[in-house]
Order: sequence, then C-alpha cells, then structure tokens
Amino acid sequence: MKKLILLSIALIIIGCSDDKIIELPITMQDGYGPFLIGLGAIHPYSELDGGIGKETQLKVVGMPKDWTNVQVGDILTHQSDKSTKNRVALTYGNGVNGEFNMIVDTNNNYDFSDDPVFRPVEIAGSLFHLNKDSLMQSSAIDVSTERIINGEITTESVPLLIIYMPEYKQLLYSFAQYGQVNLEGKEIAIKSNNFMDLSFENIHLAMKNVDISQNPATYMENIIANNEYLQIGNKIYKNLGVRKNENSLVLEIIDKPKGQIYSSQIGYKALEFKGRIHQTENRISLSSLHGKYVLLDFWATSCAPCIKEFPHLKELYSEIDTTKFEILGIAGNSSIDQINYIINKHQISWPQIVSDNINKINEKYGIISYPKTLLLNPEGVIIAKDLRGQQLENEIKRIIK
Repeated sequence: MKKLILLSIALIIIGCSDDKIIELPITMQDGYGPFLIGLGAIHPYSELDGGIGKETQLKVVGMPKDWTNVQVGDILTHQSDKSTKNRVALTYGNGVNGEFNMIVDTNNNYDFSDDPVFRPVEIAGSLFHLNKDSLMQSSAIDVSTERIINGEITTESVPLLIIYMPEYKQLLYSFAQYGQVNLEGKEIAIKSNNFMDLSFENIHLAMKNVDISQNPATYMENIIANNEYLQIGNKIYKNLGVRKNENSLVLEIIDKPKGQIYSSQIGYKALEFKGRIHQTENRISLSSLHGKYVLLDFWATSCAPCIKEFPHLKELYSEIDTTKFEILGIAGNSSIDQINYIINKHQISWPQIVSDNINKINEKYGIISYPKTLLLNPEGVIIAKDLRGQQLENEIKRIIK
C-alpha cells in the first residue's frame, strides 16, 4: 500500500512538471539574426598531427596539381552518433602566380575537382558594426551536410562563410545559420555554439526583433544561455536547451517572480556559493553579504585587463564605506602560486575566493572568459554587469549616496 501511495504521488508530481514543459519546433534561417558573427579557427591536418590521426582524416582527391604549399583539412558541422557526412573538407594553397586560393568540398563528395576556386574575403577590425547579413549573402558558399532528425539521416544545405583576419594571420569560418521558434507571438532566435557548428549543444537565445549585435555594451546582457531565463511580458521561461533528434527548443514555465529566481542574469538573484577566503581560514558565503552592495570580480592571472583594474579597485575600496559596499574577488584558471603573487604584488585587501573543483563558482556562473564583473544590490539581485574603470566608480558612488 505504501509503495502504491508513493507511486501515485510520484506520478502526480511528474504530471505537474510535464505541464510546465513546452517544446517549440525549430525552423532554420540563413544569416546571423540578432547575434554577432561567431568564428572558429581553420587548422589543416598538418597542424593537428597530435590530435587527428591519419586514420580519421577525410580521404579526399582532386587537389589542383599546379598548386604549391597545399594544405587539407575539414570543418565539423554536427556532432553525430551515427555515420553521417558531418564534416566538410577544404583545401588551400598558392596558385600558379603565387596567389592564395581555396576550395571547399561543397557537395561533400570528397572530390575537389568539381568545386570552384575562390579567395576568402579579408576583414580587419571589430565585427560589431559589420553588415553581417550582407557579408553572408556576398561571400558565403552553400555546403551540403547531413544530420539526424527523428532518427533519420537528412541532407541539408548550409551557408559557410570563410574569412581571413590579417591581425591574427588566421583563416576563420562561420556557419551563417540559426534556429527560430515562435512563442507568445514573439520570434526567438537560437545560436548554436557561436556559429562554429550546428549541433545545438551549447546554445544562446535572443529576441529576434532587436539586433543586439550592434551594441557591444549590452550584447551579453541580452543573450540567454542554457538554464538561464527568458521573459516575455509577465511570463518567465527557463531555457532547457534543444532536443536535437526532435529538432525542438525545450522551455520550462516558471511560476516564481523574477526576484526569487537564481541566475547570473540582470534582474535575478545571484547564485549562492560559499568558500574559504584565500590566504585565511575564514569562510564566506554570498548570502552572508546581504545588506550590502557587492561587486563580484571574476579574474585570472592571465587576464591583463583584470590586473590593470586592480589599482583602480584598490583606490575605490579605500574610499567607499565597506559597511555598505563589498568587493569579492573570485580567481579562476590560475595556479595558487600565481594568485598569491598577484595578490601580494597589488596588496589586495578585499576578500578573495579561488574557484575550484569543490565550490565550482565559475561553472555555476558560466564564466568562460575574463574580465567579468557582477554588481549586486543589498537583496542579492544582480543590477549590472561588466562595469569597470570610471563607469564602475561612478555607479558605486551613485548607489551608495
């Protein structure tokens, strides 16, 4: 009887949970939508001898016989658990007159002889104000790839953009395609792995009607990653990711008000964590700082802009009433010796925690690059991101006043 009762309760809970889960069919759109162009580096097989053995290299033919310095490689389009044509081969080298030429195996038949020769477009400087869709239309080439939907292999055509950036001396690529779903009369764009593949393992969402790629200051504030929250009107949805086999976006309806939900997004409560203050035996938790404005400063010893900010933070910390404001440094991706050296060199007096495999603070907040700062109000709600320098000082003095 006890087992039957427990089973009935479990079924009720599961049923309630399922009522809050919605799946939205994805349609693919060419271009970049509201997102900034994402780029991946092209490496020929000759540079990857330690990682890609000859047995896993694509067996291709048809390289031009009059080229010199010929290189061959490929670009992964989708992760796959079956044998699909999910890699696009490419070759490049110097033509008869020494000019740089390239061929992409657009029809995925492992033969370059039936594909056109071209020169990648050259781009210098920032990508933020680039006319990305115009660039895609003028310079992208359509390539054939395969992926699995509903258990079956399907063939698709995808625009592939290849560019050369002289400041990096590097060939870069981007798949100019994104997903789109409709919810509450709004169009939501879905970016897969920063346009470096179409696997939809690592996704970001954004409202399609606002081109956030033109605003560097607020770009990341408008991006919604896996397990983050999307608000449409008064409704809040959690991004649970993409079910690739069904080709659908999965969202969970959240009944709590925004101020009671924990996330790394502006307007939400900062994710709780605890740890030992570095170089002491004292322990600290984020909740223990409630009642104060708190600046979470994520940094690494390899991050030059992070280190450059320390003298400014030190001056600010000495001027501000620390009963109302606190800085909490979170050091990651660095050895303890390197962290100690930087702390001692700059005589940092505010508390520091090392993000490690136990507290996993960086993982909780999705920190993949530096510098990164979050400003919290006394209730622990995130009110600003990535403030630095004079902008940070002005904001702290304004809210304390």
